[in-house]
Amino acid sequence: MKFDRKDVDRLLGRNWNFFVQPSVGLSGGIIVLWRDWVKVKVVHSSRQMVGLQLEQMGGKIWHCCCIYASKETATRRIVLQQARKIAELGGPLLVAGDFNVVMSQEEKKGGKKFSYGPAQDEFSDFIQELQLCDLGFIGNRYTWCNNKDGLARIYERLDRVFLNVDGVSEFTGATVYHLTRLGSDHCPLLIQFSKLELGCISRRTQFENAWLHRPQTRCGGNKMA
Repeated sequence: MKFDRKDVDRLLGRNWNFFVQPSVGLSGGIIVLWRDWVKVKVVHSSRQMVGLQLEQMGGKIWHCCCIYASKETATRRIVLQQARKIAELGGPLLVAGDFNVVMSQEEKKGGKKFSYGPAQDEFSDFIQELQLCDLGFIGNRYTWCNNKDGLARIYERLDRVFLNVDGVSEFTGATVYHLTRLGSDHCPLLIQFSKLELGCISRRTQFENAWLHRPQTRCGGNKMA
């Protein structure tokens, strides 16, 4: 994948900065772009994730993990550990991207019937350990399609946006939109933030139906029957 300054200028203009994690062959590759007035530092880069440190006006620091996880459970385990390292830096944390895991039958249409397994178990542990809140979405339920015809077509929700507890408190009006798919098998995700309302703190917890398959699940420190 070749993507350079000329491409950015042509597509978006000169007021954008960017970072590219190159693809390997025809797979992978991550491009992160931001307006030039935003202070951004790349703190991690690998095939499955780009980790960023962002500085808001006033000096507030937060972090962002841009994920493109592998389909293989063992390989995907690596990026979850990398995201844990970013979380250890503290403060508001946004974790977003293609996690390549479906968490319930409601997140899949077509193909084999959903079954809960080690991939879902590890992902649930990751969400709870980092105290992540799935921001949900507005738009189509599914973010990916295999683009096949007829009964062979499969839809899945593979892409998600999370904020940790500090992030939910900081960005009280964050909203995620699933936009229309164009040239990709994934739909674009648009994240909109509203300004922090001082004195208004929101602590929402997203319950995953898939957690019901587990004998014991912890959410916010309390066991759920």
